Amino acid sequence: MPRFVLVLILCALSAHAVAQPADTRAQAKKAFARAQAAEARKDWRTAISEYLTAYDLSPHPDVLYNVAGDYERLEQLRDAVTYYRRYLDEKDDAEDRAKVEKLIAALRRRPGPVTIATTPPGARIFVDGKPSGAAPLELSLGGPHTITAELDGRRAERSITVEYAEPVQVDLSLPAATGVLAVTSNIADARVQVDGEEVGTAPFRGDLAVSDHEVVVSAPGYTTSTQRTTVSAGKTVQLAAELVADAHAADAHPIPAPDAPAAPRFLFAVDGGVLVNGDKAPIGTLAIGYPRGLVQSWLGIAYGNGSIAYAGGVRLMLTHGRLRPFLSGTITLGSLYAIWGGGGLALTNLGSSVIKFDIFVEGGIGYAKQLDASANSSTPSTIVAPILAGVAWHTGAW
Repeated sequence: MPRFVLVLILCALSAHAVAQPADTRAQAKKAFARAQAAEARKDWRTAISEYLTAYDLSPHPDVLYNVAGDYERLEQLRDAVTYYRRYLDEKDDAEDRAKVEKLIAALRRRPGPVTIATTPPGARIFVDGKPSGAAPLELSLGGPHTITAELDGRRAERSITVEYAEPVQVDLSLPAATGVLAVTSNIADARVQVDGEEVGTAPFRGDLAVSDHEVVVSAPGYTTSTQRTTVSAGKTVQLAAELVADAHAADAHPIPAPDAPAAPRFLFAVDGGVLVNGDKAPIGTLAIGYPRGLVQSWLGIAYGNGSIAYAGGVRLMLTHGRLRPFLSGTITLGSLYAIWGGGGLALTNLGSSVIKFDIFVEGGIGYAKQLDASANSSTPSTIVAPILAGVAWHTGAW
């Protein structure tokens, strides 16, 4: 409610060190009366104007309070807060200070309309991480918030603060939708053009706008490959260009055959383990061999049960690939006679392009006999279960 401060204004006038002219007091009184009349008919703008006229003629903080109240009725909350603060600044002894300060805080937090639009439209809208609908969208918010838009993996974000119920327009432009184009060619370093613009050489991989594109791959002395493709948002398009030597071109030349990978020539292997025969006798082997296809055959020297013997064996890989299961067979001849079969796993073709190596583990079951009676063996003739691990080095891959 407006404060009826006419008596206070007159008291303030009488308290001036130098009395104001009678016509000034009269004008202030009339302006104040016109303001009250305007409020009675809810003409808030006229009331504000008349209150400010009265204040200019005879300043008093209670008049500012009335001005603030009329601005609040007009929903011009920022102006209302301005005059409420002026009222508190000019009236140090205001008994309602706590109430007015609470009112100022509430007006500042008053929710207002927030209109959210995105380019392109239809993006999902999140307010402080919580889903709120799809753009275009209008919400009622108050205070600070983070507005996020998401569409097809694209994202845009903006922080806002809504105060005094004032409307806020949020326009979010999402990045252009893109996909990936990957181009390969049978001719190394062939030129790649997209929509008439050179983008690199094959093999090429890059982001393109979501659209239809013309991809041209060319190389001197070869025919040109022209293909049309559609790039979709977040997807990868693979194109392979097969260029053919052009017999009519001045610089025509045959397509070089790809280099075949070098096959392994020989291998050198070391392994070790135990013959489980009651006393877990140690055994080890040094061998050289020859890999062919999926078969490794080898010859070497074995140590087991305290004796040295000649040894030979074979490993048959069951699959291609880096990790290969295999079957194996081994025989030793000498002071230790043994024969067994089994299998294991090999991790193959590790190392550099020059020297590669395999790591293998294997086990099996067989028969062993100690021919040298002086050897240190608790079971010179027995069934054994070998458990071995080793490394085989070789040139080339197999």
